[in-house]
Amino acid sequence: MNILRVIQKRNEQMKRFRIGGISKKFIKVICIIFLVVAILCSVLFSFILDGAKNSKPRNSDVLIVLGCQIWGEGPSLMLEYRLQNALALYKKGVAKSIIVSGGQGSDEKTSEANVMKKWLIKNKVPEDIIFEEDKSTSTYENLKFSKKIMKEKGFKSAVIVTNDYHIFRALWLGKRLGIACTGAPSQTVEYLKPYYYSREFISNIKSFIFDR
Repeated sequence: MNILRVIQKRNEQMKRFRIGGISKKFIKVICIIFLVVAILCSVLFSFILDGAKNSKPRNSDVLIVLGCQIWGEGPSLMLEYRLQNALALYKKGVAKSIIVSGGQGSDEKTSEANVMKKWLIKNKVPEDIIFEEDKSTSTYENLKFSKKIMKEKGFKSAVIVTNDYHIFRALWLGKRLGIACTGAPSQTVEYLKPYYYSREFISNIKSFIFDR
């Protein structure tokens, strides 16, 4: 009986040792994965910030103004920042033509492209140099459908105009589609920056996987 107890006790000790060893290895693997993810997240966020701060437009054939939420039949403040930037670039002669890109959301009365075109005309941009792309529902589609207009009109290069948080993704998507492009970051509403920058982090990952 004493021998059986000794064997049983030893078996229990070995079992505890194996469980403890597996737990330590599992925790170590989890920690390594967490560290790698944290590093990758930091790198991606630094790219987003760098795009927002350091992207500079170069003289090109056309400006591509990416759509954003509209209010009724007018632009939201975020979209107006993009339009103000595009207007300033046009007046400086950075590009002589403008593509306004944005479809109609389910809660919108008209397309974002139509609202942008009207705003630009109201601000004395000639109607015949504005081209509407009103079918897109995402940044990828903005650029894909705008590229089609570029090809039809013989435009070889573009400046992508969007808000600062968005410029990094817009640029690499444009380049993935084969557009020779530079970026013109527009300001973002200050109190909305935490929301938009955090959302853009997830959007970059989603676009990298699915937007092809």
